[in-house]
Amino acid sequence: MVVGLAAEDIVGGGRLGARRYAPQVATHNIPALRLYTRLGGVEHHRYRYWIPRP
Repeated sequence: MVVGLAAEDIVGGGRLGARRYAPQVATHNIPALRLYTRLGGVEHHRYRYWIPRP
């Protein structure tokens, strides 16, 4: 079901003129990473969060 919803969102965005999609997925969320890989996605970059020192 989730695969269908994600694919539908991607296809629907294409119908509205979107040429790319960039979901933010946590590196430990293996099911989501597999899903987007199956849908043709590849990792683009990773975020780094900077916080003040304690």
